[in-house]
Amino acid sequence: MAGNSESWEFNNLQKRMSHLHFQKTGQSLPEKQESNNSELENILIKQQENLYKVQWGRLNEYYKINRIKNFVIDESKRRNLSEKETNQLKLLLVDSIKSKRITSKSEVIYNVENGTVESVNDLEFDNGIFYLKEKNKKKRKKTPVKNISNEDETELVFED
Repeated sequence: MAGNSESWEFNNLQKRMSHLHFQKTGQSLPEKQESNNSELENILIKQQENLYKVQWGRLNEYYKINRIKNFVIDESKRRNLSEKETNQLKLLLVDSIKSKRITSKSEVIYNVENGTVESVNDLEFDNGIFYLKEKNKKKRKKTPVKNISNEDETELVFED
């Protein structure tokens, strides 16, 4: 699957370079050109190296899931997790990304220079089960608002 993704990215990059060349020169690139292929490969390699070197909040969902799966592998080795525990952790974190539970930088400690997840805040492990601690949701106070329906009657209405 990784090879298929890489070839798709390579083909996409070739198309973009051909389009840019056409915009600059008004001429299309020849179909096969060895120097262009090696140039494209170098650009693709640089692009892949820098792909994950952005803030956690700027990664799209697919890349966040990719980084989380790498984190799970590292955690599994570090904690000597069983296969069942590793799968449970992966499912929990991937589902949390998909449900937008761990999408901000305050919920994930992400090393931009290395492009790696270092830890997930609120991640707990107890009796062989991983879970995310619930966040304290602030309750909004109801504030009274005067609603004047008649000039001589004043009624208090509560709004959220």
